[in-house]
Parts: sequence; structure tokens; C-alpha cells
Amino acid sequence: MACAAVVLRMVLAWKGAPVWLKDRMDVSPPHGTLRRIQEGVALWRLGHSPYLGSAWQGPPLLMVLLKPFLYLQSEFEWAYVIPYLLADVIASNAIRKLAKHLGKQTETAEGNEEEMTRTVSSGWALYDLKDGEEKTRYGAPHAYPSKEWLLALWYLWNPCTLATCLAGSVAGIENACVLGALAAAVENNIPLASFFLISATYLSLHPIIYALPVGVILARGAEKLLNKEEGGEVRERKSRTVLNFLAWCLCWSLLFVGLSECVLSSSGHRPSTHWMSQTYGFILGVGDLSPNMGLYWYLLVEMFDDFRGLFTFALQMGIVALLPVLFLRLYERPLFLACVQAVIISLFRPYPTFADQALYCTLLPLFSDQLSKMKHKVLLVNSFLWIDALGPIFWYLWTCLGVANANFYYAVSMVYACVQILLLNDMIGATIEYQREIKDEKKDV
Repeated sequence: MACAAVVLRMVLAWKGAPVWLKDRMDVSPPHGTLRRIQEGVALWRLGHSPYLGSAWQGPPLLMVLLKPFLYLQSEFEWAYVIPYLLADVIASNAIRKLAKHLGKQTETAEGNEEEMTRTVSSGWALYDLKDGEEKTRYGAPHAYPSKEWLLALWYLWNPCTLATCLAGSVAGIENACVLGALAAAVENNIPLASFFLISATYLSLHPIIYALPVGVILARGAEKLLNKEEGGEVRERKSRTVLNFLAWCLCWSLLFVGLSECVLSSSGHRPSTHWMSQTYGFILGVGDLSPNMGLYWYLLVEMFDDFRGLFTFALQMGIVALLPVLFLRLYERPLFLACVQAVIISLFRPYPTFADQALYCTLLPLFSDQLSKMKHKVLLVNSFLWIDALGPIFWYLWTCLGVANANFYYAVSMVYACVQILLLNDMIGATIEYQREIKDEKKDV
């Protein structure tokens, strides 16, 4: 099935599927569309700066990575899809590793002669641990040998992921980096986790907030609700782990910036401050107000220019403002915190795409047991299906046929935001209730 998903991407790319996808704002952000990447590469080949005009607003190393495949596109129509296809394969393998780790994490009940039953926090199922008995914290060993592969296949066959890959959107590479950072963190691979995290941040800046859950996972593990009291030696080790992680992040950041500067200076172009302002200034300042699934474009078009900076700052800060409260409440569940942050980024970023939806919809099944207490599951599923189906239709009616107006399409964006807010409320509420039940059962033991 995984091979079939890969072949399907290549066949659709060969048949010209991206022709009607590559300019869609609900699939590709403006700083990472296939057309703009091609324009930036063309300017570079002519000896001009790729940041000349408004054609290219992505980081230099991304263009260096994609340039060989764009050259091959003249010979093989499907060649452009290769890096995005590899990104999807990396992402699916990362989600498989996350599921495998959660399925094998163990916790043994010790030190009690009487038979002891204890309910364990679970992303898959509830199991009872008895004295002297060792079972996996998320299920019996190999109880679900195919479930991790089902999640990987769900990511590969997700229509949102498929469209993102065919459109040549940088959002697919960003998802692969985020999932790679989480998978490396649960395996306690600090250099690789920091590399993927900085790579995602280098592409679009907003993934920097994943540094918090990734750091906690490295220090404490993915789910540590039933940890015993920790001594000073354990706390010191965790502090060293966090400092090591931050040091690696700094090293990778300096390396990426240095390589970007070398790439541009070797061609006689401007220093790094220019490409940084063109890339990250474009994202933070919302330089493109083309209609998309986000909240920014309509508000910023309708208001006076004097107020745009204030409202842009307020919306951008929405990603960061909720972080301290969520961290204090979900400190014991950093992997779930990362899933919550994925929804928040999709809600508040200026150029959300369906790839953002694919990311958190892939992570949600990891917490199927605790999220079974959600109260609006049917409403949420139907709402997302409605948005995914009617959103592109409304966009086509307005921009192509001209039979509607901006209000007509922005209504879909508003509904999308409301559905994500409802999802956040349901997710966090169900998790808090689940944690309360577990702690109550601990007290009864």
C-alpha cells in the first residue's frame, strides 16, 4: 500500500495533476509554491538575485535543494515531485516510529506483595498492571502489529497530503521535519531531533514553538504521567539533556545561516540580512494578501493601513500566547502538547494549508483512548469533510467564475477557524478529564 501511494503520486505528476494545484492557496503557502520556486531558480540561472521583485520568499537552501529536480523536469515531467515524495515517506516513517514507541513503552509495577491493579495512561488502550507483571504502557507487546503501519498509510493516502505533494508545496517538507523531530525525540536522538526542528523553523519560522515539547520529550519521555518522585541526580541529568538540545539547536541554526550566506555570496548577491527580511519578514508581516484558508487576508484588506501592524501582531502572538498555559497544564504529556500546538499553528498562521490539517489529523490517532471522551466527534468529522469539499468549490466560484464575492469565500475560512477552536476545546477537555480519572485511580491503589 505504501508503494502504491508512491506510484500514484508519480503517475499523477506525470499526467499533469499539478497544473490546477500549484496556484491554490489552500494547498501551497505563497512563500513555497512550485511556480514561485521555479521563478526564483530561473532568476538565479540568469545571474540575478532570486529575491529580485516578489517572485521568491523562501530560504536559499530550499532552492538549492529543489533546483536539480526542477532541471530534470524538462526531461521528466514528474521529476519535480521527487523531493516532496521523499518528504512524505520520511513523515510516514516518523509517524510509524511514534506509534511504535508508544506501543512499546513499558512500566513495571514493583514493590507491592499484594496484587495491585493500576490504570495506565494510554494512547491505544487501557491495560491493568499487576504486581510483578510487565506489560507495555500502551498495550501488550506487539498487540497491534499493524496499527503503526495503518497510521503511516493514513498519512500517505490522506487526500490533503496527496494534494500537497502534487502541488509541490513546501508545507509537505515542513510536516516531514516536524514529525521527524518528534520521532527522533522519542528515540532520544538529540542531534537528529534538533536538526529536524531547526529545518522546519528554517522553512517557515512558526515551528520554533515545537522546541518546547521536543525538549520535554528528550528530558522526560513522551508520556510520564505516573513518574515517581525524582531525585537531584535525575533533575541534573534532565537539565543537561535540555542544555545539550539547545546547544545543538544553536549549532544547526548557525550552520543553516552560514550556508545560506555562502550560497548567496558565492553568486555575488546581498548579505544574509536581505534574504532573512525577504523570507521571515514576508511571513511575519503577511506580505501577500491573496485569499486563503486563514484569518488574516480579509481583515487586513478591509482595515486601514495604520492598523494593519497592530492586528498582524495580535494574530501572530496568538501562536505564542497560549503556549505558557498549555505547557503548565500538559507538561506531563509533551507529545499531546505538540499535537495541540499543530492545531494552534494552523489556526493562527497567516497562510494555513490543508497540509497543516493533515499533520494534526495524523497525530490524533496516537491518543485515541483519551480522546474517546470528546463530546463533538461526529460534528467535527463532518465539519472537516464539509470544509475540505466545499472550500475549493467556493474558491473556484469566486475567483474563476465570478459568481460570488470575498464574503462568500471568507465564510469558509471563518467556519474552518471555528471548527479548529472546537477541536482544541474538545481535545484539551477530554485529556484533562482523562488525567483526572487516572490520578483518582492512583489514589485508590
